[in-house]
Amino acid sequence: MVYDGCVLDEFDDDLLVAWYNNTHRHDSIVDIIHVPALDTPDVILNVTGIRDDGNIASVQVFDDGDTYNVSEVVGSPGFDIRFNFTGLTGTYTNVNISYYLWYDGGAGHTVVSQSWNYTSSAWVTCGTITEGAGLGWFNFSHIGAGSDLIQGGVKMNRIYHSSSGNINYDIYIDYIQLSLDICPCGQVWSENLLEDLNTTSIVRFRYNITIPTAGGAFGMMQFSQDNTTWVNSGGVAQWEAMIDGDNTVLLTGLDWAGNFYYRIGMQKDINGTSPTLDLVQVCYSTIPEGGWNVLVIVAVIAVTGVFSIAGIKKRW
Repeated sequence: MVYDGCVLDEFDDDLLVAWYNNTHRHDSIVDIIHVPALDTPDVILNVTGIRDDGNIASVQVFDDGDTYNVSEVVGSPGFDIRFNFTGLTGTYTNVNISYYLWYDGGAGHTVVSQSWNYTSSAWVTCGTITEGAGLGWFNFSHIGAGSDLIQGGVKMNRIYHSSSGNINYDIYIDYIQLSLDICPCGQVWSENLLEDLNTTSIVRFRYNITIPTAGGAFGMMQFSQDNTTWVNSGGVAQWEAMIDGDNTVLLTGLDWAGNFYYRIGMQKDINGTSPTLDLVQVCYSTIPEGGWNVLVIVAVIAVTGVFSIAGIKKRW
């Protein structure tokens, strides 16, 4: 089922529930409605570095051949490019910034996306921009309460070259977009997938997602034991990027047993094409009477409506 460019399933109020008894109930699929606010910067300022070309209009239109071009300078920072979004309204728990740019730099040069945190009065790094051979997409999630990131309707950001610069290296910025919501476009949320199961360890999380290649689309995931505190597979309170295709993420480092929730956020690309979530699985281990160790795939979501459950036993 497609809504707002996203294919969404939802575990909610027993509407879609997988049970560990070789049966599944699939009464209906419910859309989650998220209409993100999409903005481009209103102000851009080159604090450090040599601006060779471009202005604020250069970063407001996607792929128009007009870029904001800055050359590095010797010393640290190599460049400091600041841009503000103004007139923002509402309360947000997360914001996402997408760049379409080209960093024509070299190894050892560190370029990051940063967001100003009003609470801590400091720049917070939200992701790294790597060198490339041409224009490409970089998507970063800025975690924090709305009051941390936005005050007076203003959100302040910068692209920052923290290491010493080289006058032969440049950055070309074609487009910057801000998405405001818990997740732009929509999310997939689960119920407690391991309810009433005697688990000793939550082992892995498998997903199959198709991410469009036109640019700007992404999928990201988080996990929880109480449906309140959300972390990535490393236990950090951040979203984790999803990779196109069928992938498995180990969760043993979380040292979790018992309850398990997940949520997946998806954003469509610049052409309005959505990622497609085809499959989700979570696996756990347990030691039942008799000393057997059972690895069980306990929950499967398939947009196609095909469900399965499997158990693999080996001697403990």
